[in-house]
Amino acid sequence: MRVVGHHKTHLATQKSSTDALRLITVGNHVSSVLDSPLELRAFEFFFDRSIPAFANANNASRPFWRSYVLQVCHTERIIWDAVGCTSVAKCTIAKSFLKVISLSSLFEHPQYSDEPVVVKDEQHPKVPVDDPYHRQALLWYNRSLSNLRIQIEQGTVGASVALVSCILYICIELLQDNVTEALALFQRGLDLLSGNNLKLLEPSISPFFYNLNAIGRIVGYLKPATVFVLQTTFPNTFTSLEEAENAIYALSEYCMAPDRASARLQQIESIDEELMTVLMHEQRIIQAKLDCWYRNFQDLNITLDSDISREDKFQVSRLCQAWAALSLSVKTCTTVSEMAYDSCMHLFEEILYYGRYGIEATRYADGKQPPFLLETSVGLPMFMVATQCRDYCMRHEALDLLRQAPKVQGLIKSVPYAILAAKMIELEEEGLELSYGADGKEPGMFIPMHRRVRDIAVTSTRDANGRRTYTLRYIRRVPDEHGVLLRIEETVPI
Repeated sequence: MRVVGHHKTHLATQKSSTDALRLITVGNHVSSVLDSPLELRAFEFFFDRSIPAFANANNASRPFWRSYVLQVCHTERIIWDAVGCTSVAKCTIAKSFLKVISLSSLFEHPQYSDEPVVVKDEQHPKVPVDDPYHRQALLWYNRSLSNLRIQIEQGTVGASVALVSCILYICIELLQDNVTEALALFQRGLDLLSGNNLKLLEPSISPFFYNLNAIGRIVGYLKPATVFVLQTTFPNTFTSLEEAENAIYALSEYCMAPDRASARLQQIESIDEELMTVLMHEQRIIQAKLDCWYRNFQDLNITLDSDISREDKFQVSRLCQAWAALSLSVKTCTTVSEMAYDSCMHLFEEILYYGRYGIEATRYADGKQPPFLLETSVGLPMFMVATQCRDYCMRHEALDLLRQAPKVQGLIKSVPYAILAAKMIELEEEGLELSYGADGKEPGMFIPMHRRVRDIAVTSTRDANGRRTYTLRYIRRVPDEHGVLLRIEETVPI
């Protein structure tokens, strides 16, 4: 399937004549409402820079951002309030425009913390609002929320408008580092999606909910009881990338069961044979489903070398990365030894290959990365390669790509994940010597079993001055004199 080498491509904003006409149409309406050049610039920034960074924004079959949001902005005041939150507007403008401009402003002037968001059962520390644009955006956001509450109380807001508002609010909260609030809105969106007939909107927004649900479950933000499945099966053949995308997200739900069982295996010293039997049965079933998905995807005959849009190529890279990452998790779920990953090099190679393309595909034409992507792209897969692949060159390349990725990708923050990955690599490699192959160019390093780190968790405390400090807890499996793997827990400050 992989037929293209690594070469740089940039995700430039390419407006079709239809897009340009839509911008002029909505822009004329904006100009009649907004009298500030700053406000008009914010709308243009939203269209030119913010929209391409959001999920599937340029895909003609996913018109949510380029069609629905802009059209609803034209007719619904509360939507413009929210989009304004990701650009800029003032108190006197129409209520609907504030939402759009607020979103644009936060996107242009993000304030992210580099502290880990992986701390469980704690309120994530808020980032001080130092930027005046950020403060103004929050004023518009609060007004938008107030207007929406009023319309809900009056019964004058429809389910479609409420759902569009909910998605925009999720973006606004993620742009502020507010994961807890974003997940609460996510649950509200699920309620709206399942309790109303929204067939027009559903095809364009269901992948967003699938992605957020899958990543939330994988990184532990969502409890197992939180389930979002619009389809539990997928067709025998795919007719589009969209069908393949929905199917891989549905499959991620199946992969959660063996993943949770595998986590239970790591907590015990001896293997429960009954649990292992059940786990291996689930493993075979789910791996067969993943293999079926891959065959169906290959039958589409769409690769990075196909004559398709740059956005579709990015989607191909995301889907192939997702398949390889899920396959990796399933193949290794029945072992407590980190040595099992050494037999999965082909999957690490797949993840890394498509990650190289994904990193370049998200860049703007000027080479810069957007500060925010609505859906997770390369962040989590690169973290997996950096921490689970013990090939020296591959894991260090993955760490480098993770450091280049957009800072925030949905629920994943690249900077703290890169810090964690670097610390895990340091714990495993420190004191070991590099070796070189026959060519003398490719460095390598063998990581013995007792050095390998797994099952990480981050905890935090406050020192005497009230400053928050973080500790990395991890597990090593160390063989005793009889070869039995003992579970050793260690901690280190980060």
